[in-house]
Amino acid sequence: MRPRATLVIPIGNGRLPLRIIRCLEDCHVDFILLSKERHNVSRKSKYCNEFIYSDPHNDDALVDQLLTLKRALFPEILFPITTPGFQFVARNRDRLGNRFRIPPISAIESLEIASDKRRLYEFSLSNELPVLPSVPLEEISSYGEQSLPFPALAKTTNREFGAGFKRINLADELNSFRDSLDLNQRSEYIIQPFITGKDVSFSAYCENGEIKCYTVWRAIFYGKKKYEIPRCIEFMDNPRALALASKLLGALRWEGVCDIDFFEDDKSGDLWLLEVNARLWGNVVGCALRGINFPKLLCDVALGESNYAQLKQSTGIYCYPKGIPKALKQKQTRKALFHRPFATTGLMPVIKDIGPEFYKFYLKVRLLLTQRFKKSTSNPQSPS
Repeated sequence: MRPRATLVIPIGNGRLPLRIIRCLEDCHVDFILLSKERHNVSRKSKYCNEFIYSDPHNDDALVDQLLTLKRALFPEILFPITTPGFQFVARNRDRLGNRFRIPPISAIESLEIASDKRRLYEFSLSNELPVLPSVPLEEISSYGEQSLPFPALAKTTNREFGAGFKRINLADELNSFRDSLDLNQRSEYIIQPFITGKDVSFSAYCENGEIKCYTVWRAIFYGKKKYEIPRCIEFMDNPRALALASKLLGALRWEGVCDIDFFEDDKSGDLWLLEVNARLWGNVVGCALRGINFPKLLCDVALGESNYAQLKQSTGIYCYPKGIPKALKQKQTRKALFHRPFATTGLMPVIKDIGPEFYKFYLKVRLLLTQRFKKSTSNPQSPS
């Protein structure tokens, strides 16, 4: 067994750190999490050894904080997981690479292309990849929008998890939506045709643009909110997704991991490129259960213990905990859940690390009580 290593996660904001930490529970590493969210639920994970509040105002400040941390706690691995984290490390690789072991990360230019939907659209067109027609919202005048296909979908170019997406059915709705935004907000949006179908996701580890191992899944059903991630998915072989991903990642000369979102049109069967998550992604636990633990792979590579040649995806169902009630009602998924409940759901990592779930509940109750208190004090009842 290798000596225990210490891993530091910079810019560890949002829901993602907890999923990554849980994937690395058996990897013989200690965790230091830097986050600007004082109440990030990951801090309550039994695997999180140190939580440090971190809200640096620029790259230099964060580099200084990491170097100070290196002298104090001696972390060996610098392990970005979010889009800002990947881009920060790529920009500052020369200053940090001689102090930390760093997993493979693409050049900053490739990361920026992949993370911006508008730039990715232009790059895809130039490389003859199937991508939905996209028009920047700021370039649409009040005349001529009738030439756009309706219904359409307004999509933010940088935000994640479907945040800010809006369906637009008529030209008048597009005018109203555009007029409701200022110039800076308009620059964040592109307009694409709205089509019906299913998400197909391709997750990969690459070296110099060559895919070394991958998983691919297709959505079975979604949650209640519009444009949110699927609640139940099926890992499966998909030669078309593999071919398109290989062409895209080769053109970008990709290093390390990424997750590519495609969309399969119900009517035509076409597979369209939607976006690239130039970071680790939400269903890494599902990928690990199906044979490829991407966070562990990155950790191993950083420590010089690459083993991707032995990794291969197995096919099967994966259901998020919130999707289990609905999955039990469907014949396609019910059998898999009953037959192998812990191999087909994310329940076991939650059960083994229950602290963050209690903390989530506490934060929700506290928020509810705070809102009620503010409402009662702002609208005092007059005496009868």
